[in-house]
Amino acid sequence: MSIKDVDTAYLKTKTGELTAMYAQVRASFALVTGGGEPFDRFMEVFEVLLNEANTDLERIKRQLKEVQDKHLFMTAYFGIEKNNEMNDKSEEFFKVFQSFFKQINEAMPKEQKKKAAPAKSGLQTKPGGASNALMAELMAKQAEMAAK
Repeated sequence: MSIKDVDTAYLKTKTGELTAMYAQVRASFALVTGGGEPFDRFMEVFEVLLNEANTDLERIKRQLKEVQDKHLFMTAYFGIEKNNEMNDKSEEFFKVFQSFFKQINEAMPKEQKKKAAPAKSGLQTKPGGASNALMAELMAKQAEMAAK
């Protein structure tokens, strides 16, 4: 997932597109149901699906609002001015952190980079390494307790 996929401006655009599509489908359904045709099984099922889609769309809108509110809180917390582009585009806001951590990594001496990198153990490199290492550790503890 890239930063763009969670950018608030991008999400707002996509939510607007979904809302427009839903309105178009709802209007088309109203034309069909208002045409004097008898209400058949298709219309019943489709109406249920439309109501479910509306519920999902409202949930998405609420979640988008929550994300936007949290993003504005974060930009205010980090002292970003209200007219700054970072308030509207979270992509720009998070690029600052990407750049910051990249610069820190480049500035670190090689010795510190090795210490800061997570140690590679058998748990990460061998298939089944995690379970084998865990079993070996449990067996060693069991033998230790039996010896006491």
